[in-house]
Amino acid sequence: MKYYFTLSCLGLLLMSFVFGCKKGSTNPASNYDVYVSGVYQNAAVYWKNGTLVSLGALANASAGKIAVYGSDVYVAGAYSGQDLYYHAVYWKNGQLTDLGHGQATGIAVNGSDVYVVGVTYGDDDFLAASWKNGVLSTWGQGYINQVITSGDDVYMAGGTYDTVGSPIATYWKNNVPISLGYGQINSIAVSGSDVYAAGYSISGGTTSACYWKNGQVVKLGDETTVPTSIIVSSGDVYVAGNSPGSASGATYWKNGTAVSVPGAVTLTGIAIEGSDIFFSANYQQADLTQSPPTSSLMFENGKATTLATSNGPAGEPPTYTNGLAVVKK
Repeated sequence: MKYYFTLSCLGLLLMSFVFGCKKGSTNPASNYDVYVSGVYQNAAVYWKNGTLVSLGALANASAGKIAVYGSDVYVAGAYSGQDLYYHAVYWKNGQLTDLGHGQATGIAVNGSDVYVVGVTYGDDDFLAASWKNGVLSTWGQGYINQVITSGDDVYMAGGTYDTVGSPIATYWKNNVPISLGYGQINSIAVSGSDVYAAGYSISGGTTSACYWKNGQVVKLGDETTVPTSIIVSSGDVYVAGNSPGSASGATYWKNGTAVSVPGAVTLTGIAIEGSDIFFSANYQQADLTQSPPTSSLMFENGKATTLATSNGPAGEPPTYTNGLAVVKK
């Protein structure tokens, strides 16, 4: 199994989707604003409560994770520049900041500080990269998928490689790398003094989808299972993703126990507010000549809303989601 950072491999982690969802707005009685980031018509976009917000007309642009801080909306992403390189970028309230060559996958905001993570280009290779207020730091060959803050601490999650190119599941706390063994981290969460990560663990030549709590592995499935996002709420651990063994594909795990989400194939994000549970999700027909070939969706307490569909030949250009943020009104 080959490992990649998430934004450049949206087909691996993100392009899987839901069947038979009715297009419409979210529950008007909702007490929350729901933001979903993604791609539509080859452009970076996000949806607020089901309404499309364009992030401009950059060529081959992708939106990664999304963060909301106060009244400001931040989105990480990338676009293909005229120099034929991808550029890492982020948007604040639709205003673009170009961070240079690379791709940005995750973003977090704490006070006046904006943290962006992803990859930049080294000598014929990718380097794990982070930008604090636009200033680049690199962390060797690898990639960073997500960044979060907890108090004054900054956590970044992704992977590095050993001297023979084997992937090492790695997270950084305040720029100090911490290895969880061979594998890959897709998402990270912190609750009190406990650190949780979701991704893949490799042991004895076997790859397992899993999450870690303080370095201890909890297996979720084999290498065909895709964990995309992890959160902790009221002491419970939730991981969202895809499990081919479930009835629908889209699955979340609560404390390691799988729960199928009817109709969906892959969940790309999860949020919990009180007793309410939210997902961002994707759908793709097995036969892309069927309509709609791909769709971007969101779920609130099991109710699916179609955000966009692609109807071009063979599903091109596809639409998909990549990030989720939920804010109480």
